[in-house]
Amino acid sequence: MTYTKLDKKYAKPVVSLVFFSVFLLALVNTANNLTLVSLWGVIGSIVCPLIVTVLPGSFFYYIMKE
Repeated sequence: MTYTKLDKKYAKPVVSLVFFSVFLLALVNTANNLTLVSLWGVIGSIVCPLIVTVLPGSFFYYIMKE
């Protein structure tokens, strides 16, 4: 995970900011305003194709490089 390589004085605020932003989004998520459903829909539509197409190619690239 890339945030573990950050300097400690930057890592703690970044992790806290991500945690509290997800926490606030969870509080805003009501029956009328499905914020998290929309957010995860957008993230899933971007990340799932990336996992299927990019990760296998990069894996074979690193294996074949050695």
